[in-house]
Amino acid sequence: MNIIRFRLLAVLLISIIIISGCTTFLPESGPVTGGEEGAAETPSEERELTTAITPARDLTGDWEGLSGSAKWRNNVGNPACSYEGFFRFSFEQDGNTLTGTFTSIITNIIPAEWNQGEVPCGATGAQPSFPLTGTVSSSRAEFTVADIIKFSSSFTTDLMQGTFESCSNQICSDGTRAVGAIGEFKVMRQG
Repeated sequence: MNIIRFRLLAVLLISIIIISGCTTFLPESGPVTGGEEGAAETPSEERELTTAITPARDLTGDWEGLSGSAKWRNNVGNPACSYEGFFRFSFEQDGNTLTGTFTSIITNIIPAEWNQGEVPCGATGAQPSFPLTGTVSSSRAEFTVADIIKFSSSFTTDLMQGTFESCSNQICSDGTRAVGAIGEFKVMRQG
């Protein structure tokens, strides 16, 4: 029994030593100096913790996928058409804020088996460009294109991939009566 108590006491003492070694105490008030003559003094009460995570990388630049790297379908519950193609993004990043433009290029249209022309599908080729806005945090970017298509992605230095969804209620409320779409994409940094 004494051996068990001794081991528990040893574990407790080691834990206290580890925890106390990892704790730093800052003064509650008073100036903090840079240590050099004439260095600016900053009162410690001006320091604040933030929940914003600094971006790991800057996404500024042009990003583009390969043919077939984007796939999506419309009429999410009962798809009338499926699409393959690729996306182009031109990003500008300022801190955690992301702006830019988005273009989709449709290379293949696959009407649903039941869709014998009853529901028109889009046309192949480059579609009009639209503005995008969003945020970047760590290795994740979330942005919205034309206030309709919501993208959620993760990225490395040269690759971004993710999912997107438009008009989650199936009928867009922007007056176009367009139907919702859902899909996935991959793009690579250019240049």
